[in-house]
Amino acid sequence: MGEGHAVKGKAGVLLWGGAGQAKVLRPIIEGAGYRVLVVYDRDPDLAPPFAGVPVISSEVELKAWLGERRDEVSAFAVAVAADGQERCAIARRLVLDGLSPVTAVHPKSWVADTARLGEGCQILAMAAIAEEAVLGRHCIINTNASVDHECRLGDGVHLMPGATLTGCVRVGDFVTIGANATVLPRVSIGAGAMVGAGAVVTQDVPENVVVAGVPATRSRVALARLYNRINSTADGWQSEALSEAVGDQLKKLGKLLAIDGKIDPRRSAPLVTDEFVCGSLRPDDLAEVYSDGSTVVWRSPTESSEAPSDAAVGPAGLAKAVDRLAALLMNVGDVR
Repeated sequence: MGEGHAVKGKAGVLLWGGAGQAKVLRPIIEGAGYRVLVVYDRDPDLAPPFAGVPVISSEVELKAWLGERRDEVSAFAVAVAADGQERCAIARRLVLDGLSPVTAVHPKSWVADTARLGEGCQILAMAAIAEEAVLGRHCIINTNASVDHECRLGDGVHLMPGATLTGCVRVGDFVTIGANATVLPRVSIGAGAMVGAGAVVTQDVPENVVVAGVPATRSRVALARLYNRINSTADGWQSEALSEAVGDQLKKLGKLLAIDGKIDPRRSAPLVTDEFVCGSLRPDDLAEVYSDGSTVVWRSPTESSEAPSDAAVGPAGLAKAVDRLAALLMNVGDVR
C-alpha cells in the first residue's frame, strides 16, 4: 500500500477549510491518533465547525498562531473538495512552511495491499481501492466510490460519492468524477476534465472538457478551470498574486516614463533623487530552492547592504532598469 496508511501519532493538525469536507475529515484524522488544533478558512463569517477548536480567517493571524504553537502543530489536511488544483496548491504552500500532509483513510474503507496512495489522499467510508491501483497526491475518493484494479490517477483527483472507475482507467490531474458516474475499462480522462453525475464514460475524454449523459458526450469546455490555471489570485499562491500586481505596476511605470515609444530619463527625474540606486529588477543569478517535479521555485540571493555591481543611479538609472526589465519580460511596445 506504500504511502497510503495514515501514520498514527499525537501530532497536532492544521485543518485548511472549515465546511462540509472538514466535518468528514476530522473524525478520520483523530481516529488515527492526530489532534485537530486549528481550522483555517477564508470565510470570516464561517460558524466554528468544532467546539473548542479555533477558526482563523486571516493568513496573518494564522502565521502568528502557528508561530506560537509551532511545537504542537506538525501536520495538515486540506478540506477543499471542490477544486483539486487549489487543494494541491495549498498543500505545496504548507509543505514549504514545514508541515507534513496527513493521508486520511477511513477504517471502513478498503485499500488493497498492492495499491499505492500519494501523500494527502482522503479515502472516505465504504470507498474501495483495488489491487495495483495508483493514486497521486491529494486525491479524494469519496463515500462509496471505487477505484478498480490497475487504475492510475493523477494529483488532485476527486471521485464524488458512488463514482466508479472500472479496471485500468487513466485519470489526469485535477479531474472530477461526478456522483454515481461510471468510467468503463481502459478509458483515459484528460487533466482538468469533469464528468457529470450519473454519466457513463465509454470513450476517452480530452483535457479540460465536461462530459455528461449516457453514454457521456462532450458538454462544454471547462472555462472556469482553464481560468483558474492562470489566475494567480485563485490558486492560493500569494507570491504569484504579488508578482502579478508588481508586473502591473511596472507596466504603468513604463508608460509614465515613456516619450515617443522610448523610456526617457527626463520623465523619471521628478520621481527619484540623484542619489537613488537601483539594481536589476530581474536578478540574473536566481537559484533553485524547491522542486517537486511539477513546481519549481527560484529565489534571488539575500540582498546585501552594498550596492549591486550592476546598479543604476539616479533618474537615468531608474529608466535604464525599467527598460532592461521590459526587454527581458515582454515586447517593449507592450510596456509603453
